[in-house]
Formats: sequence, structure tokens, C-alpha cells
Amino acid sequence: MEQLKGKDSNLADQIQAVVDAGKDIEETEPFLDRKKRRRYRKTVPFTFEEALRVAADALSSYFIEQPLCTNSCLDNMREAAFAPASPNVSVWITSKEPEIAFEPESKGREKTVSIELHTETQISQPNRGTFLLARILPTTIEAQRENLRGLHALFDFRDQ
Repeated sequence: MEQLKGKDSNLADQIQAVVDAGKDIEETEPFLDRKKRRRYRKTVPFTFEEALRVAADALSSYFIEQPLCTNSCLDNMREAAFAPASPNVSVWITSKEPEIAFEPESKGREKTVSIELHTETQISQPNRGTFLLARILPTTIEAQRENLRGLHALFDFRDQ
């Protein structure tokens, strides 16, 4: 965690919070003088092996699943069509009338996609208002997959 904190302290803090949260378990209270025993849930710490697995899964989500989702979003947006910017003309993409037909100028091009990090109704404003999605190279994602495979091999404590 210290090495991760040196590279990305925000990610390290998020993973530490997930590990510290522990897991919920369901227990039944010991038999008392009641006819029916009560069942309840409580939070307990992860075992060391479980904590390592949770941390590895969080790293997998961050370095593999999120980039795949981002690339998928950008691929889908590439095929979206936008009408040419013209303040005097309203163009409907579904229109079949020849006088307002157009060739969408942005179809097939990479778009800039950003995510709003806070809403209009949110009282406290975060440091950043938007987050720009950037394409991650498939070779980078595959390299991260290979890194995580090695990490999972280190975390496998079963008898070989």
C-alpha cells in the first residue's frame, strides 16, 4: 500500500477504505431461554487473504475494467452523429425532407467525452467539475492484465 500511496494516494486511500470496511456476516445468537433464536448481521474484519483479494480486485477494476468501459463509451460515441453548428437552422436527424438532409460531419470521428462530477443541486463543490475520458491503448490494458495475473499468483496461498 505504501508503494501505491507514493504513486496515487487517492487510489490507495480508496482501496484502504474498502479493506478497512470489512465484511458483513450473519450470526445466530446462542440458545437462551427463548423459543426462537435471533439472527443478526455484523461487520467483521477481512482475513489477510481476503484483504489481499479485495485489494487485487479493486486494482483490477481501476486498471482494467474502467479503461475497458471508457474505451467502449468512446467507441459508441464515435458513431454518434451531430448536425453542423448553425445558429439559424434547426436540423432533425430523423427528417426525411430533402431540403434539410445533411451529412453528419462528426460521424466516425473520436469525440471528447467528459463526465460531470457534481450536479446542480449538490451544495458542496468538489475540486474538479468534470472528468475528461481519455482512450487507453489496448496494449496498456493487456500489460495491466499481465501485472495483475502476477499479483494474483503471489496471493494464491493454496498448497501447490
